[in-house]
Amino acid sequence: LGLAATVMAVSVTGCADFLGGRRPPAGMPTTTVQLEGETTVVLPPKDHTNTDYDITPYLVTSWRFYLESKVVTDPDQLARFAVSKLDKITKSGDLRCEGQYQGYDFLIVRIDKYSEWLKSNDQYNDSTSYNGDYCVEYKRNGAESDLLLVYHDPTERFMVITDCCDNKVICEFFTHGNGDSAENSEFTGNTKFPEKYDRFANNEFYDRIMEAQYAFRWAKENHVVVFDDSKCISGKDMWEAFIFNARMGKPVNVLLADHHSADKKKKTAETLDFYYIDVSFKDDGTADYYVAVRRSDHKKLDASASLEYLKHFSGADDIYVLTNDNEVSAETAEKMKFGPDKGEYIFNHFVLRFGKPE
Repeated sequence: LGLAATVMAVSVTGCADFLGGRRPPAGMPTTTVQLEGETTVVLPPKDHTNTDYDITPYLVTSWRFYLESKVVTDPDQLARFAVSKLDKITKSGDLRCEGQYQGYDFLIVRIDKYSEWLKSNDQYNDSTSYNGDYCVEYKRNGAESDLLLVYHDPTERFMVITDCCDNKVICEFFTHGNGDSAENSEFTGNTKFPEKYDRFANNEFYDRIMEAQYAFRWAKENHVVVFDDSKCISGKDMWEAFIFNARMGKPVNVLLADHHSADKKKKTAETLDFYYIDVSFKDDGTADYYVAVRRSDHKKLDASASLEYLKHFSGADDIYVLTNDNEVSAETAEKMKFGPDKGEYIFNHFVLRFGKPE
């Protein structure tokens, strides 16, 4: 195994964008190898930053690591792991998932299928170790390659290849994922919608005109995410399916209902608001979350907005924030009220809270 190569120089200061195919900056020291009579310029890994974060528990130090693996995985486990870790998934398959985390490219491969994946992918080759760590060679073209460090998750089910050189980001990928919490665990919820759910959600949101008490009963009997006084009482499995498929980059929608009982002291009547969320994806992979609100007995929309980001914060509650502000923090999210922020026809963020089992 490894490159049939003679290392000519090993000085390095750069980290390659291995999925984007960016050329190394002019003047950057490189490694030159002789491969089957051809000279290839190889850019080794960059020196890591934020070195006070310990990444040694995750580093793969030998190619024997994947050959000796006894863990058997399946495509569903791969997808669930990727959804819990990556901010955005750009490619997926039975052997690997590719995407981004905190702006860096990450490639996740099943360890038990790693040899099969290597053989099926012409752009990646096994490589010799670099400074005691296992690397793969990523070939940009016939004359240029990058050496990329390889990591593994604590359960030793997945190999993770990334161009990220920030130790803090590496640690947060494995410990936090996209849940912004050290308690974040692998996605274990529902992943599938009922047949023809997209048509159901769309049609019922726009066409079901009912008084609140009847709409509340109907929602609980159907595939709707139902909240009663801002607490989810049924249909959470539909929200789980929405999150999973949206993270996987699939256009999906979901229907929610928010019921509030009459309050004699406050002199407020019983109400139910339908919420409709639809996600689509632009050519560059950017998500567009369309959120609409309609009172159950109204024929017209009460408000709607297109929002860019879906943020997930896992604390006392699981909080989901649809927003145009990518800098929303967990502290800010904790203070946000359920539903859309106030606005007559349009809003700037939309918040859902799901209580955790006691």
